[in-house]
Amino acid sequence: MDVNIHSIGGSSVYGSLPINLKEIGGNSFYGSLPINLKELNGYIISSNNGLPVNISSVNGSSIYNAIPVKETK
Repeated sequence: MDVNIHSIGGSSVYGSLPINLKEIGGNSFYGSLPINLKELNGYIISSNNGLPVNISSVNGSSIYNAIPVKETK
């Protein structure tokens, strides 16, 4: 099914959709989105091989040597 959304509530949508999730499958959650990955791009993910991650930028800034980390308490 091809879906093409141009506006929501009279506001134009560019790039990603503004989504506010409060419940999934009847279960409420707070904080981070509960995600259970079993496969990514045809590769099976397990505790033995971990999640394949390739980060080239954060918030539009390219990463060359290290990932910028902000400590929170």
